[in-house]
Amino acid sequence: MYCASAGSSGHGMIEYQRHEPAIFIHVPKTAGTSVRQIFNSWFGDGLLPHYANASTGALPEVTELTHPRESGRPVCLFGHFNQLRGFGIPGRYDFVRQYLTIVREPIEQAISEYFYIRKVGQNWKDQSRVPKVPLESHLASASPNFLNHFPAVVTQDNYRDLIEEKFISVGTTEHLEATIKVFAARLGFKPMTIPRENETPRDQQISQATRESFIERHQLEYLVYDYCRRRLNDQSLELRTSGSGSA
Repeated sequence: MYCASAGSSGHGMIEYQRHEPAIFIHVPKTAGTSVRQIFNSWFGDGLLPHYANASTGALPEVTELTHPRESGRPVCLFGHFNQLRGFGIPGRYDFVRQYLTIVREPIEQAISEYFYIRKVGQNWKDQSRVPKVPLESHLASASPNFLNHFPAVVTQDNYRDLIEEKFISVGTTEHLEATIKVFAARLGFKPMTIPRENETPRDQQISQATRESFIERHQLEYLVYDYCRRRLNDQSLELRTSGSGSA
């Protein structure tokens, strides 16, 4: 049975180094499209995209993370980094030492991705990624992919240290406003209003048994999600206590 993870490691997450490149890991279906608009306002020409082309199957090229930009703005590589599809962080960006990401409750992320891909995936080159079965059947065999985007292979033994030692901050889709306030404070930018992101309509529901089975089979993902959620709460509380989060 899934159990909440132990408390944080007792030391803070890393401090942002403006003169070094950062990576924002856009986990699919976590409001990353809206967040990218905010990061574009913050970083300007220093924000560099990293996305595969689903229509052609082309993978993102390795980006030269030179610094500084002509504008003098810091550099942030923003996008998907799926190790299982051949464009993960290991082997491409091992030299990057600071990350941010937003995660979502794993089953909600999987459900949202299911409906999104069914809606937009008709013209994708890799049709094996497009679900052909009902939602409950899909969830019975689906594996959440968000840990494949992390900077290293994630295990029950290393996930806390990985988050504490490589991440500036972690947020959640469920607490997006607090996430953006924390990100702004940690990166040294002004908080911004979150652009509205259209949610793909859902025409299927799942049973409680399906939900419980999914959670039971994906305990590591839930441990990581729970840890990220509580670390966001820690940083958000610290921000409110310091008086910096009132903007």
